[in-house]
Amino acid sequence: MIRKSYLSLLLLTVCGAFLNSLCARAPKHVFTKLDTELLGKRLVEVIDGIRPGMNQDSVLDILQVRNKLNELLYGKADPATRTFNKNYFVNGQGTAVNDLARLEAEGLDATSPLWNEFDYALTNYKKELKDFTSTLLEQAKGSAERQLLLIKEWCKKTGRVNSILLHWGSVDEDATLRAATAQEFRQFCVDLKDFLYDLMWNCPKARELFKRDYLPQHEWEKFDASFKQ
Repeated sequence: MIRKSYLSLLLLTVCGAFLNSLCARAPKHVFTKLDTELLGKRLVEVIDGIRPGMNQDSVLDILQVRNKLNELLYGKADPATRTFNKNYFVNGQGTAVNDLARLEAEGLDATSPLWNEFDYALTNYKKELKDFTSTLLEQAKGSAERQLLLIKEWCKKTGRVNSILLHWGSVDEDATLRAATAQEFRQFCVDLKDFLYDLMWNCPKARELFKRDYLPQHEWEKFDASFKQ
């Protein structure tokens, strides 16, 4: 699933910069501090910089998962044309997850002549996410209980108490995602993207290891700037 190379990081940087320029009107992300304790210490401090836990490889995995989530939500960014390439079509128009959620909010349902195209796109976007995150979930199995504690705290602090994210990695995750509407699936993608960003922010040792192992020194300042509160 995840290719650990500087080339892939360059791709993330280029596409990420393009995506950020198009989404500049979005509110600035406000990081959420995670305070859940384990054995008298903040859990994030216990897992930060260790293996298994949050280490340099975890940060790379998270960056690539967040990049995939952006592709699902917006389409695959093409910096050359400053457009998004979208994998599936509804009524002849390329649609990403954001588009599907909008169509659903506007009233598209199973009675619509566009339903089969809509459902095909939504089903395949769900499958893409599941396939892409399967390795990450497998690696996290040993610390699933700890991760769920952090997810629960994060959902409570950010007011996302009904998020499908609370089922991520659980035995009923597949059924929950299959049953999710386009709007619910979109919110899940947003919640997962934001949670992973906050998790990295709460683990400075892991970020430092990532910089040392994966980034040339001239990229360090730009990377650090993306985590300023």
